[in-house]
Amino acid sequence: MEIDDFSSHIIEEIKKYMGKLELTKIVN
Repeated sequence: MEIDDFSSHIIEEIKKYMGKLELTKIVN
């Protein structure tokens, strides 16, 4: 099953997205 790989990929994308939100908060 590749569900684990898919889930971990989604988690990484969420982390990247959250990181970008944090950066924009700091910039603003």
